[in-house]
Amino acid sequence: MVVAMLSVAMLLNACTGPESKKEAASSEQLVGDEKDQGDMKESLIARNKARMQAEQKSIEDFVAKKQWVMEKTATGLRYKIIKKGTGPTPRMMSDVELNYTITHLDGTYIYSSDSSGVLGFTMGQSNEPGGLQEALLSIPQGSTAMLIIPSYLAYGLTGDGDKIQGGESLIYNIEVLKVSTK
Repeated sequence: MVVAMLSVAMLLNACTGPESKKEAASSEQLVGDEKDQGDMKESLIARNKARMQAEQKSIEDFVAKKQWVMEKTATGLRYKIIKKGTGPTPRMMSDVELNYTITHLDGTYIYSSDSSGVLGFTMGQSNEPGGLQEALLSIPQGSTAMLIIPSYLAYGLTGDGDKIQGGESLIYNIEVLKVSTK
């Protein structure tokens, strides 16, 4: 019986030998890596928040300089209905058709329906910028409006890979031609 207990003790001791010490060190490293990843995540969040605040300040200064009176949503989107239509207002899953012009804040032309054709898409089911879709929820058919869409509601940090650079705020001038609700 004593021999069996000694054998079990030796076996247990062997299990806590060098291999388990390696596993323990590896576990400590994982905990350290998780802490480093958490710190990096917090740093990225802080930098993104600062970037968004700086972009919002830039847009506020731009709007003030132009002396435009615009609605501002909780997300930072700004819009002004120039002519209010009487048709239905889009909602999620509505099909919409728009005439549009997109420019940089300095007024430089980017795209328009004159060159690209009428823009048609289904609300909530499209790759069109979230800021455009958010604004349309407040703009009835037949309306014309101007939108200032911050980059984080437009094409983000990457841009569109063509004429819109990453981190760019955009001005959309739109005319809501058709709204088909489902």
